[in-house]
Amino acid sequence: MNLGRYAKSMLGIMLLVCPVTSFPVDIKPTAVTPVGAYARIKATADHTYGHEMRLWQSGNRLIGQVLYWDGNLEGQTGLFTDGMYEPRSGEIQFTVTIIRRDVRPNIQSTATFTGRLVKNTVTGNLKWDGQVAQTRGKAGIESVNL
Repeated sequence: MNLGRYAKSMLGIMLLVCPVTSFPVDIKPTAVTPVGAYARIKATADHTYGHEMRLWQSGNRLIGQVLYWDGNLEGQTGLFTDGMYEPRSGEIQFTVTIIRRDVRPNIQSTATFTGRLVKNTVTGNLKWDGQVAQTRGKAGIESVNL
């Protein structure tokens, strides 16, 4: 049997059975634009307390970074990409995971933020899960005003 002829025949059959269809590719990248950076931090010679949020948006998706200080000089940082931002109402929601690298073993904690961005001010609540919820805020909920 001639393999070249067999391969051509199989190719012809495959093209008849599985026609090549052309789909227009309409991928429009959504621009990432800065929303702003918001902070309220108190520092002494030995301790730092507070929060900072750096926010960007892509469509109505919110992307950002949260930093917090709870007495230590080194801020704890977490990134998120699953946030929601509604510019008309100013509503903001996201979940951030932070890994404390200044302690051994490292402690991973998650917080959900629900709040609003109005007149260049972010207000809302960070609701902490896990072990850190026992020490942050009231019953694991911190009020944030940046």
